[in-house]
Amino acid sequence: MKWMKAYDEAMYWMRNDEWFTVNHEKDCFELTDAAPPRAVESFRMYLLRNDLPVADAVRPSERQLKTN
Repeated sequence: MKWMKAYDEAMYWMRNDEWFTVNHEKDCFELTDAAPPRAVESFRMYLLRNDLPVADAVRPSERQLKTN
């Protein structure tokens, strides 16, 4: 296995266009339900390193569960 830098792991979630979308209203990236657990953790790393709210790492289906 190739050694991966921490920065690379924080950007893993961008490897597949089906894992994320761009929310133009909020001007941010959002994960889709297709994102696997590793992509979710990677997105959390990305948010933390960029001082963005980590709550945004929740996928749409999980967001819906929290509001019910």
